[in-house]
Amino acid sequence: MIVKRPVSASLARAFFYIVLLSILSTGIALLTLASSLRDAEAINIAGSLRMQSYRLGYDLQSGSPQLNAHRQLFQQALHSPVLTNLNVWYVPEAVKTRYAHLNANWLEMNNRLSKGDLPWYQANINNYVNQIDLFVLALQHYAERKMLLVVAISLAGGIGIFTLVFFTLRRIRHQVVAPLNQLVTASQRIEHGQFDSPPLDTSLPNELGLLAKTFNQMSSELHKLYLSLEASVEEKTRDLHEAKRRLEVLYQCSVPRR
Repeated sequence: MIVKRPVSASLARAFFYIVLLSILSTGIALLTLASSLRDAEAINIAGSLRMQSYRLGYDLQSGSPQLNAHRQLFQQALHSPVLTNLNVWYVPEAVKTRYAHLNANWLEMNNRLSKGDLPWYQANINNYVNQIDLFVLALQHYAERKMLLVVAISLAGGIGIFTLVFFTLRRIRHQVVAPLNQLVTASQRIEHGQFDSPPLDTSLPNELGLLAKTFNQMSSELHKLYLSLEASVEEKTRDLHEAKRRLEVLYQCSVPRR
């Protein structure tokens, strides 16, 4: 009989899957948390655009010489790497759309500011600030979904590990512990000369299946040998009784009668 699934290999495979699932769930959760740190920076920068947009209006209205410098600062903040990196496939479309609207409207606003068009600024600043608020809100929702994703991944990883452990223990109990208990019971019965115990399960694909088959064969051979020895002893006993009876008859015949 060939051992198809050794116990050691089955246990090693189960523990490998448990460790792999733990590493995957922990790794994904840590990567998501690391990404959330960049989200906090993006929210802070996006929130600062609101204040900077009002500062541009103050510079425009007061004729401040710092208007051009503040325009450059606004553009640098709007085009900061943490915001431009939002244009990737896994970022929600709502975030990318809001960011695209801010960029498109900033081109118009920057052009008007360069021309000193205060009436246009006063007529459109509230709408632009609302767009900034919507962008910040979209970023916040995106960050919240990431945190929920971390919780879901951790929960799924925990459930997966628990499931693997449960089925591993269940398999060990059915394919290792129970057969070993049956083997111990059968050995104890044979020790007391009882060979009528039910045959062990030989269908197991591991070493215990091979051991059960060998034990059944050995038990059968021992039973035959035991019966043979028992029959031989009974025969010898009958022969002894017969010899004793004959000796008694001879003795009685040889004793002279008075």
